[in-house]
Amino acid sequence: RAERIAELGGKAPPPAVAWKPKRDPATPRPPPPRPVPTLQSLLVRFIAANICHVDELGDVLPPAVQHELAAVLCARRALGEAQLKLFPPTSATELILPDLHRIGEDAMLAALGALRDNCPRLGLLHLGYCGRCIGAAAAARIEELGALHSLALLGCHRLSTPSLISLMAARGGGLRSLHLSANAQLSEEGIAAIAERCTQLETLRLEDCAQLEPAALLPLRALSHVSTLSLRGIALLSDDVAVSLVRACAPTLRSLRL
Repeated sequence: RAERIAELGGKAPPPAVAWKPKRDPATPRPPPPRPVPTLQSLLVRFIAANICHVDELGDVLPPAVQHELAAVLCARRALGEAQLKLFPPTSATELILPDLHRIGEDAMLAALGALRDNCPRLGLLHLGYCGRCIGAAAAARIEELGALHSLALLGCHRLSTPSLISLMAARGGGLRSLHLSANAQLSEEGIAAIAERCTQLETLRLEDCAQLEPAALLPLRALSHVSTLSLRGIALLSDDVAVSLVRACAPTLRSLRL
């Protein structure tokens, strides 16, 4: 190569293949193209945009579409008491409503009564930002959902310990998943009721309950079938109690969040 450069008068030989980049390297790359929306997502957005003109959803929407529609409505702050009456359709087995901050207790009582009367196979009930609408009366209505196996009440700051104890006595034996968050009224008695009644729990999430003392969590050692455990936001949780809880369910535990 040195001899060839010398023959050319000290200049490097021309490249075998002339190549020029298609774009200037100093120019930032363009954003990737947006994916083409699915027909289902277009349908859900259309229904959500015109939800004020919908009288009922009927029984044609599968659960996945119902959940997506509810999520879109909540994201648009468009799930009010009039729209709540559309969920769930008759004979539904699941109901997920991520944001109920606009729903009053009377409207929720009516909705839970409809669930009891029209959806005897309802097994999954997940309610987000439900502090305004979930109190003692609403908890009593949830007790009447006989097929319930998964319950999530997020932001349920009005759910009292006596109401929780009663709810666990009525429905705890059938629950495989329980998620409670931001409940400042949750006490040692409520934790004990969960541990005593919910013997089949596989998923337990008690989150953002900063008032709980470490000793209040010790009854949860009785739950030996738990595979998913979350105690996120319990600021007073100590190392000794955390280790004790993990050891109790170590054979089945797959996920832990502290």
